Amino acid sequence: MTLQSFEVGKPIPALLTPYTHGPDGASLQLMEDLSLLLCVVLTDATSKEVQAIKKGLVRFRLLEQEDLIFPMVAFDHNVAEFELPFDPTGYKEDIPELANLLHIVLIDQRGLILKVNRVLGLGKNFLRRLVDGWNAARRKPEEFHLFVRMMEQNHVRSNWNNASPVDWDK
Repeated sequence: MTLQSFEVGKPIPALLTPYTHGPDGASLQLMEDLSLLLCVVLTDATSKEVQAIKKGLVRFRLLEQEDLIFPMVAFDHNVAEFELPFDPTGYKEDIPELANLLHIVLIDQRGLILKVNRVLGLGKNFLRRLVDGWNAARRKPEEFHLFVRMMEQNHVRSNWNNASPVDWDK
C-alpha cells in the first residue's frame, strides 16, 4: 500500500497509527522509499486548517545552529504552523540522498480519520540541506539533542520568527 492510495474521509491505515500518539502537532518521518512523510495530527481541525493543509501555500524554515537543523512548516500564511521533530541520531549509517516526494497527511486525532492526503515534489537543494543537517546530527547526537531541547522550550511562533526561510522547491 502506498501513501497515495490512502483514502481521505476513512479511518487511517495501520502505517500511520504510530504518529497519532501524543498531543496535537506534526512530525517528519523518513519512509523506506526515501520519501518524506509530514504527518499533522489535530483534534477537531477547523475547516480553515483542513483547507490550508490541503491546498494552501506551504512554507518551510530552518532553525540552525552551526550545521544542525530544526525544520518547521507553515501552511497558508500561518493558518497552521508546526515544528517538525525528526531524530536522525538512531540511524546507523548516513542518510542517503532522498526521493523528491513529500507526503502530507492530516489526521483527525479524535476519530483517527484521514482528512488530507497531499503530495509535493521537493527541490534537490532543500533535500540536500535536510540530509546534511541530519547527518551532522548523527555525528553529534548529544549536541543535537541539546539543540532540540532548547528549541522546544520556545513557543512555535517565536521559533518560526527566528528561523531562516528556505526555498523548498529548488
